[in-house]
Amino acid sequence: QVVPFMLAQRGWQLQTFLRPSCSHVWFCADIRLFRLSAFVAATRGNIHSYTELCSSSPCIDWEVSSSSSSSSSSRRSCCRSFCGQLFPMGRGRNKRKTLEDNPDGSDSEEGPKKVFLLRHGQSLMNLTGEDIRDSVLSPNGETQARSWKGHAEKFGVEVILVSPLRRAIQTACMAFQAGDTPMVLCRHARELWWDEQVNTPSDWETMGKFLAEMQQIRKGEIEGVEDALTEQEGEREEDSVSRLVEVLRNRPERSIAVVCHWGVIHGISGASANNCEVVECETRDKGNRNRFLKPVGRHPPPGGPCTI
Repeated sequence: QVVPFMLAQRGWQLQTFLRPSCSHVWFCADIRLFRLSAFVAATRGNIHSYTELCSSSPCIDWEVSSSSSSSSSSRRSCCRSFCGQLFPMGRGRNKRKTLEDNPDGSDSEEGPKKVFLLRHGQSLMNLTGEDIRDSVLSPNGETQARSWKGHAEKFGVEVILVSPLRRAIQTACMAFQAGDTPMVLCRHARELWWDEQVNTPSDWETMGKFLAEMQQIRKGEIEGVEDALTEQEGEREEDSVSRLVEVLRNRPERSIAVVCHWGVIHGISGASANNCEVVECETRDKGNRNRFLKPVGRHPPPGGPCTI
């Protein structure tokens, strides 16, 4: 009973099926964010779990199996593993490489002191569930992004790094349209799960027309377009967050905005952001081997519906 309750609390879709005999209760959750299909069956106290993971999934790394004849201790272990992987709590748990550890145990003094992670507004894919190539924002997403106009400037950022995916570029241009802060496309801020069409950047022709439209919303040049859209030799999805950390460490600015995606925000800070929510972060103290960024505040969009 704990697992479906926790899933529901996190806002994920949940369905409960009660068989007529009342001897089996099946819980099914489709968690698109993790590229995970998990099925948990509670049958008279015996808990079984089955995972079907895509090889590209960077967030979940676990194997759990049990049988009806398993001991109570193994069933408890199975349940703890399932809950612990989905809902890590405390220090030292879920130590995946994509949840960035500081490689040398110290932060560069030249790195940013403040980083504001802005997740894109609701996209058409978020709305419909369809895997649309490089999806743009939905009408709700545009409302969320535009609501930041005149408010985003209060963070005082010196540069805005933006994922090269259109939903992030739209969000950045609409949210920061009132200011003249430099805006730079950053390839490493791209969402994970590269095998999905929604996380595949548009072709040059499509992106050229799109950027021309965006510059009507936000006056001023969008820098770094060619580098952000050019495939780099040997680049790998599992290195993407690490490369973003390197970029942030090497930037001279002390306050940076990164307009990106759920997977990137979770990977670099451990936070789970709703659409168009800002997660305010600080770099970790020297010697701290947790994620590179420590969340210190959350800022929902000033307007528009709350969506995930």
